[in-house]
Amino acid sequence: MNITIKKSDIYAHVVALTSRAGRIMGNYDKIAASADNEEIMNLHLPPAIVTAEAYLQEHLKATNDLQLRDENEQVVFRFKSEQTYSERLHGLVATNLRLFLAYRVLVDWLYLNHLPESMEIAGNYRDESMVFLNNALNALAQRGVMPEMEYHKRLQDGCF
Repeated sequence: MNITIKKSDIYAHVVALTSRAGRIMGNYDKIAASADNEEIMNLHLPPAIVTAEAYLQEHLKATNDLQLRDENEQVVFRFKSEQTYSERLHGLVATNLRLFLAYRVLVDWLYLNHLPESMEIAGNYRDESMVFLNNALNALAQRGVMPEMEYHKRLQDGCF
């Protein structure tokens, strides 16, 4: 299973969330990010990617099952045991990974502001980000049905 997430989608979500937070807190000009800030947001994306990768590797049954590539305009998660992951949950996993990355970049953005109110809500967003990562992990834990031919081949190979 390959999951490709466009960095522009992550940044657009961060812009929307910071705009909303800025309006709610009455400090829009200091909190809201814009498309002009993508370069700064891009500095905070790699730590979020590393966190996601480490967490998933720690909790997946086969720790070498995950490959992660940070390409120019996208992040690609590749799960090698494609036969065992349920493809029907692909969208759910992709959405939750995208939201995790966006929320982690958002948290770093809020910390950059050094405003007491933005630091307060940053903790809430950090906690929510882990909910998304756990949702992705739970979806990955739901295994797909193995085709009968594959089952018999693995049985012969002594995999069970």
